[in-house]
Amino acid sequence: MSRSNGLKVLAGLVCSLAVVTVNAASISAAAVSEAPAIGMPWAISAALPNNRLLTLADLSDFALRNNPSTRAAWAGALVDRAGLEAALALTQPSLAFSLPLTLEHGGSAAPAVSRAVASSLSLSWVLFDFGARAAGVDGARWQAAASQLGYNRTLQTVVVAVEQAYYGLLGARQLQGVLQLGLEAAQASLDVARAYRLAGLATAGDTAQAEAAWADAQLQFLRARAAARSAEGSLAYAVGLPVNSVLALAADDLSDLPGSAALAALPIDDLLATARTSRADLAALSALLQQSEAQVIAAQAQGRPSLGLSAQAARRWSNDAGNAAGAGTQGLALTLSIPLFDGGLVRAQVQAARARTQQLAAQRDQQRQTVELEVWQSFQLADNAQAVIAAAQALLRSASVADNAARERYSAGVGSLLELLLAQSSAAQARVSLVQARYDARLAVAQLGYAVGYALRSAPSNSSQPIP
Repeated sequence: MSRSNGLKVLAGLVCSLAVVTVNAASISAAAVSEAPAIGMPWAISAALPNNRLLTLADLSDFALRNNPSTRAAWAGALVDRAGLEAALALTQPSLAFSLPLTLEHGGSAAPAVSRAVASSLSLSWVLFDFGARAAGVDGARWQAAASQLGYNRTLQTVVVAVEQAYYGLLGARQLQGVLQLGLEAAQASLDVARAYRLAGLATAGDTAQAEAAWADAQLQFLRARAAARSAEGSLAYAVGLPVNSVLALAADDLSDLPGSAALAALPIDDLLATARTSRADLAALSALLQQSEAQVIAAQAQGRPSLGLSAQAARRWSNDAGNAAGAGTQGLALTLSIPLFDGGLVRAQVQAARARTQQLAAQRDQQRQTVELEVWQSFQLADNAQAVIAAAQALLRSASVADNAARERYSAGVGSLLELLLAQSSAAQARVSLVQARYDARLAVAQLGYAVGYALRSAPSNSSQPIP
């Protein structure tokens, strides 16, 4: 199976958030000939759709439009794009026009006031500087690319945060549901124990055991209900809404994941190779390394000669009779500037730029190792997710059979209350384990996509029923 087909089998849908047009793989190029496209920002949306139940796509889109981190990253990309334009402007000639008005008093002997207007047009242009300006442009271009890649990674981070909070809320609600079933079963057992006690068929110890089991089930249910309410606030926060917002979610049973065989067909080596070229944060470090290398060249050029061209045309008008008709001057000059002594400033700047390059190279290598570890660990969790779900399902089937058998034995008077309570507890724990396994599987798939550099999504559910 090819890498692209494998990703499709795993996720059902590959949602790549490349809203900026910088390609992470292209950062390995030696230079950028043109300014990278800045892309388009996510426009701010005022409200979520109110005519239907909310899907994960709705919440993700709203978060991308309203989360402050996306706006901050976008503004940072614009700042560096403006820095690129400023660096390009330094390679062009500059033209200035001045029009001063001069008033001169002749003194006490000649109280007349002399008025003069002098206009001048000046041109200055650095013709050659050993690549200092060109290196500055390259550095600014790489910085702009790094900012845009950082913006792309910020979008992915926002999406995965919403996805984790979304599945966290679904898991918490479903856990609350299964614990509600356990509480109802414990209540039924307690009612039976009390009835048997009144009939003289059970002891006070039996009733106390049933009451303890009911109290434990109620405690777990209350904790799950509090966790579900907390998860609602976490999802609202991730989306960018007030934490007390009420979100009506479309139903999702956390069970529409790909099979373990399809997941196992994804070669880990391919995922690692994809992450090396798709992770925007890793590519951004490579871009910053290229920028630092350009800064070394620019710093070295500061200690070398430069050649500039300057031209000026001026004309002066005055009320003085001798200059009433005006006088004009023109000039053209080539200026060669040769730095002779700067107290070691250029040498220090070059050393600092080289050290910065070494630092960024080490950070890039360290980040590459971190990326590979994240992909490896996420892959192992996702690869094992279906096996854990299958084991939890088998555990639930066995526990359910044992629970039903214990109920029948207790109703027939041949089983003990302790046997029934233990069977009920095992069944309740098995249901909790299955919910947790499905929730962990969803998070593992989401984390794997984030580690690789994509937002991996499973197919959306067709159900339109709200989650209780």
